[in-house]
Amino acid sequence: KNLPQTLADSCKNLVKKTKETFFLPYPFDEPKTDMEAFAASVFLQHTQNLPIGPGSGAEFWCQVKHKGSPMSIDLHYDKDEYLSENFTLGSFPVFSTVTYLTKSKQPTIVFDHKYEDPEDQVIQEARVSYPKVNKHVVFNGKLLHGAVDEEEFKSFHQGEEEDDCRVTFLVNVWINSRPAIEGLTASDRDLIGPAVTTTEFVKDTSSHVVKIGEDNLAGEGITLPFVGAGETWDEEGVEEGEGEEGGLVLAMPSLPGKAESDNVVIIFEEGYEARLVYMGEDGEEYEDEDETMADIEEE
Repeated sequence: KNLPQTLADSCKNLVKKTKETFFLPYPFDEPKTDMEAFAASVFLQHTQNLPIGPGSGAEFWCQVKHKGSPMSIDLHYDKDEYLSENFTLGSFPVFSTVTYLTKSKQPTIVFDHKYEDPEDQVIQEARVSYPKVNKHVVFNGKLLHGAVDEEEFKSFHQGEEEDDCRVTFLVNVWINSRPAIEGLTASDRDLIGPAVTTTEFVKDTSSHVVKIGEDNLAGEGITLPFVGAGETWDEEGVEEGEGEEGGLVLAMPSLPGKAESDNVVIIFEEGYEARLVYMGEDGEEYEDEDETMADIEEE
């Protein structure tokens, strides 16, 4: 409740200038913008009764995806990108959150697979959140997730008519560590609405449980792209055909029936689990990346 009505417009304005992520260090100063005020509210909501030490704070950014442009946010793990790229070290937020600011049929999908889990470990559960304006979701910051533009997922839930663009505000909660990023600049703040009343969070854990197994198997299965397989964050600069063939993907059974709620828990029964696989350029699945490369070299 009391979510800043200016937040969606602030996101649309800011992404025209930058698609970077920002950090708000704890303890928080008086917020200057609606983004900083809401990011602080999210942090405080999810850290109640937790010990908070130096380096803690809220990482935040916007996603604005326009119809007619690439919509997909491929599967990925939230992490400190600087440490990952420069030192191959994994540092993760305690919680990841998504807040929906517009109507959309494109859900957030969170899989029960952590960064440190073996790639070949089967995935037994997924949670699917369909957007509703002002809806806020939180999950373990190490889990694999994304908002893939996949028609079977989009049609699984009736939902409302979509707006012209999908706008979400993302906040990652870091405790006793932080990513190597900075806060908003003065020129960033010029594009954003003023700080407003603190948001009130209303808890709702209701969901529709769907089990997928031998008794309700349908379709040919779903393949979801991993972040390394192609364009994810930006809408510009994508080569035609990039990411369409080859790379790591998530393979899972097709969805049976229709979802009865905008929150869905998918249970993959034994023998029908989701899994990460490598897709060769020939469209075939392989156990690991070396096998796909061997196949290419033989040709």
